[in-house]
Amino acid sequence: MLEIYVDGDACPVKDEVLNAHLRDTGEIRGGVPAFDKQDRSRFLGTLENEIQALKRDRI
Repeated sequence: MLEIYVDGDACPVKDEVLNAHLRDTGEIRGGVPAFDKQDRSRFLGTLENEIQALKRDRI
């Protein structure tokens, strides 16, 4: 949470609002590309395998 002070009073501004403003004004460009379907599937499969391994080790 970022706090911006207006006339000495704290005015909380969420990161999303600040980031949206920075993107809109061109201050933030590029970044990491979003997951495609294959990336998401691979991630969720690996996550599921890790969760199942943790469950097996707990029992």
